[in-house]
Amino acid sequence: MFGGYHILWLGWLPLVGSGVTLPAALFFAEATFNHLQSGKDASPCALTALMVGFGLSILVGLLAGHPETFYAALVLTAAYVSFRLLRWLKHLGWSKRSALRVLGLGIGFVVAALIALMIAGVKWVPF
Repeated sequence: MFGGYHILWLGWLPLVGSGVTLPAALFFAEATFNHLQSGKDASPCALTALMVGFGLSILVGLLAGHPETFYAALVLTAAYVSFRLLRWLKHLGWSKRSALRVLGLGIGFVVAALIALMIAGVKWVPF
């Protein structure tokens, strides 16, 4: 986090704002998987709160104003979430019911990102 790239551009806030997307999105994605795998009752309120946090972290990156850094963060987040979804499917077993459960969670991540994109459309469409 304290690498040369972020320290060099610390004075330029759009870059730092977009750079916040990666750790925030990874935090909420990992918290979602940990909540589901902990064996606790997966309450809809907790999962909704985690998905809202994931969507807000994507929204912050979209509104920050540095598309290159946001694109890199989004690609890394998508790769990580895909990897964790496959690991969760392997953990649950390769049955049809497990695949539908994992697919539902993946759709939840995509919907959260699309809602963030629609909210950020106020800034992006005139551009």
